[in-house]
Parts: sequence; C-alpha cells; structure tokens
Amino acid sequence: MEIYEAIDRFLEYKASEEGLNVSNTILAYRNDINKFLKYYPEIKDTDDLDPVYLDQFSFDQSLDELSASTISRSISTIKNFYIFLEGENISKNIYKKPIIPKKEFHIPSFLTFDEVTSLFKCLDEENEIEYRDKVMLLLMYSCGLRVSEMISLEKKSINFEEKILSI
Repeated sequence: MEIYEAIDRFLEYKASEEGLNVSNTILAYRNDINKFLKYYPEIKDTDDLDPVYLDQFSFDQSLDELSASTISRSISTIKNFYIFLEGENISKNIYKKPIIPKKEFHIPSFLTFDEVTSLFKCLDEENEIEYRDKVMLLLMYSCGLRVSEMISLEKKSINFEEKILSI
C-alpha cells in the first residue's frame, strides 16, 4: 500500500475507533510520521518499512539534540503506526519493541516561603479585586491547585459546613 494512503487510514482509525476527534492530536500524529519519513525518503510504500527504522529514528533524533520527551512521543506515534499496519494486515513483521530514551527528570521550580509571604502582602485586602485574587492565590497555594482547577471551581464544589473542597 502507498505510504500516504496507509497514514491516512491510520489517522482515520485514531480519529474514529479511538475517539480522538481532537484535530491537534491528529495533526501531531501526522507531523510525527512526516518527520519520520523525512529521515527515510526511500519509504514510498508500506513494504519499504523495516523494524530497524524505529531504533534508527530514535538514534537519529538524539543526534539532532531533541529532548527525550520529544523523541519518545515521536517514537510512540511511529510504533503505533507500525502496530496498526500489522493489525490491519497491511504489513507483516515490521514491529519490534523500540529503544526509547529515558525522559529527563526536572525538579519543578517553586516559590520560597518568603516569596509566597511577600506575594500575599503586596495585595491590598481593601481593594475588592485584589482581595479576591488573594483568596484565590491562598486557596491554590494551600490546596495545591493548578490554575485550571482554580478557574473551573464552582460554588457547589465547596462544602462550607464540613470545610471540604471537591476538585
């Protein structure tokens, strides 16, 4: 099967069978596969695919100094593409478990106690807006909320009697 036809079938499968209707996800998959094909321009047909390409692709990307998480995501897409092709009997014996680089561990940055204290002190409680902002910051800080969780918080999520917050 022509490689671009196979890619279209794979993306249609991802969109319909797995419920991935988010166009950004499908676009990311397409970009990963197109990046893969740029490394191997000789691939014109699914018969041209080789299991060795997965490891080779991982290695080649590391030479381009891409991050381990970027490489892992791309490899995952290509791996799933290979598995799809085998599952649909489009290609045979092309998948083998790839070597995936370990992701870097980053210690998150955070504010010190003094920085947090200074932040809260700079908000004027007499000003309605700043008082609201201070309450939101205190809630996020004391409960470990993400901004998205704070924004989506509804009044019904707060049990004032038992002092419980449901996220």
